[in-house]
Amino acid sequence: MQRAVVPRYVSLVLCGTAYGIYNVVVGIGFFVSNVAFGYLWDNFNLGVAIFYSMLFAFDAIIGMFIFIKKYPTTKVQVS
Repeated sequence: MQRAVVPRYVSLVLCGTAYGIYNVVVGIGFFVSNVAFGYLWDNFNLGVAIFYSMLFAFDAIIGMFIFIKKYPTTKVQVS
C-alpha cells in the first residue's frame, strides 16, 4: 500500500527517482530491522523480538497516518 502512495506526492517527471529512493530506504530499513530482530532473539528470547517487531509496526502505522493527515494528496498536473 505504501508504494501506491508515492505517485501522489511527486510529479511524473520524478516518479522513477521517488520509487528508487523509496526502495533504497525500505531495503535499508528491512536489513537493519532484521539484524535487530535476530540480535534480540539470540540474546534474549523470541518474545522480546516479537514485541520489538510489533512495537515498530504500530509506530509505522501511526507515522503513516500522521504523514497522510499532514500532507494531503494533491492532483499532479501532466505537462
